[in-house]
Amino acid sequence: MTPLILTLLIINAIVAIVFTITSYKKTLLNLYLKTIASTLFVLLGIASLFYTSSLLLGKEILSKHIVNELIGGFLILTALIFCLIGDIILGMPRISELKRDRLPVIVGGAGWFLIGHAIYCVALASIFEISLWVIAIIIPLSLFYTFANKLFGKLDYKKLTIGVFLYSLVESLSLALCILALINRFSVSALLLTIGFTLFYFSDMVLMHNYFGEKKRIISILCHASYYPAQILIALSICFLALL
Repeated sequence: MTPLILTLLIINAIVAIVFTITSYKKTLLNLYLKTIASTLFVLLGIASLFYTSSLLLGKEILSKHIVNELIGGFLILTALIFCLIGDIILGMPRISELKRDRLPVIVGGAGWFLIGHAIYCVALASIFEISLWVIAIIIPLSLFYTFANKLFGKLDYKKLTIGVFLYSLVESLSLALCILALINRFSVSALLLTIGFTLFYFSDMVLMHNYFGEKKRIISILCHASYYPAQILIALSICFLALL
């Protein structure tokens, strides 16, 4: 890990903590703070990819495995960028003109995150081996995410139930791929990704309460307190791809 990566990691953590504490305040200033926090995990991903690329490309033989790791790292960075855009869009209701009609903003932001998760899945499939056991994991995860969360949280998805279920399937797939990778072949990268996507899964479940249930200050804080560590760990995992 280089001094640049360590510096970005510390700054990202500080900004994320400050934003998380004040995230319940729907102000334009907080939108800027949210954007900075999300931009920082993208910068962390860029620095991590440069570091890993220098290590992998320095090897005498570029095997198929090394090429897959490079492609996977690039795709993880691409997914982080899509999540950054989704973050900015979802923060738009902080602007007074958009507070009344939030549905287009929610759908638009979730769309960018859905694409981001799909890219994450391709990246993970490129880096790690795929097993049919993934099906046994994603089905209960997606059902719990959508319907158990709705039942116990008394959520009203309105016309978006199918969309929420589709999103949960893709997100559950990324988490399942990480879990299987960690079980089949332990590595620092797989560990960071598994923790990261577990936090991501939890964060989005909590976020559903903010959009489709009773809005509480603790919901916003819990959501971001798990979301930013998730993205930071995912970005940092790129650093350790060369160790696979």
